[in-house]
Amino acid sequence: METSYIPPLEFAGTKVYPGEKKRIEIPISRLPTQTWVSVPVQVIFGIKPGPCVALIAGIHGDEINGMEVIREILRDLDPQHLAGCIILVPVVNIFGFLHNSRYLPDGRDLNRSFPGNSKGSMAARLAHLFTQEVLKKADYAVDFHTAALGRMNYPHIRTSIRSKDGLALAQTFGAPVIVHSKTIEGSLRQAAKKFHCKLIVFEGGEVNRFNNDVIQIAVSGVWQILKKLKMCKPVKKRDMTTKSKVAKSSTWVRAHRSGIFRLFKNLGDHVTQKELIGVVTNIFGDVISKVRATHDGMIIGMASDPKVHKGEAIIHIAKFS
Repeated sequence: METSYIPPLEFAGTKVYPGEKKRIEIPISRLPTQTWVSVPVQVIFGIKPGPCVALIAGIHGDEINGMEVIREILRDLDPQHLAGCIILVPVVNIFGFLHNSRYLPDGRDLNRSFPGNSKGSMAARLAHLFTQEVLKKADYAVDFHTAALGRMNYPHIRTSIRSKDGLALAQTFGAPVIVHSKTIEGSLRQAAKKFHCKLIVFEGGEVNRFNNDVIQIAVSGVWQILKKLKMCKPVKKRDMTTKSKVAKSSTWVRAHRSGIFRLFKNLGDHVTQKELIGVVTNIFGDVISKVRATHDGMIIGMASDPKVHKGEAIIHIAKFS
């Protein structure tokens, strides 16, 4: 019986053929010491035809939860039982990762630099390289993030709920919440749309730390996507998905006074408009400002550093109506 020919994929001059599991280093640039720095990539190429899925972490170098998600997924992937191809990138911003930083050495945010420019800034060049080597090959992608420094995020997916493809992919993933989010100029999600790659952003946890509960939700979500795309069977023991709640928008509650912030609620808690959810005190514990919910919804983000300044965003609430 004649089978259809599946062409190899090429990464930084290295070809990967169906049935292969190969690790590749995509060179970025040299350090001042002339040592090469590269983006590590693992490619799992199935023996049967199917879509190409990219699992991407570390666009911000200090957001490491996605790295552990990818490492757990990788343990159970076998090209002999896979249809299509999976590209796994545990860390894109390798410079930020090594220095526990969100940014690149030039101070730029990589997630505001896509699709990049081969002759531009350091961030633009890395964005261009990643776009050419990985993003353009992918039909689907999950971009893993956490909250920024000093904050924590409840596990949720960010996508445009006005996009049928984006919403369907997010619902398949099965995170507790899906939050409508417009594409940001220069983001990986915007570039993915340009190159017809269906990409969703997973948010959860905090920087420079593995948050195990968040990781397991993300691992389960990836398996659900691979199952839906008929690429492989999910690992049943990790099936933790639930039906997602869809939030049409979200907003931050800001501190009215500088001081020490104490939140009375937890991530994932539902709140009602004008409900007392925290206080700002002085250094001795005297209450100087009460913090109330600005609307009904669910807490999906919060400041983890109790020291706050007037006007600082301290609680992120998803709005469901």
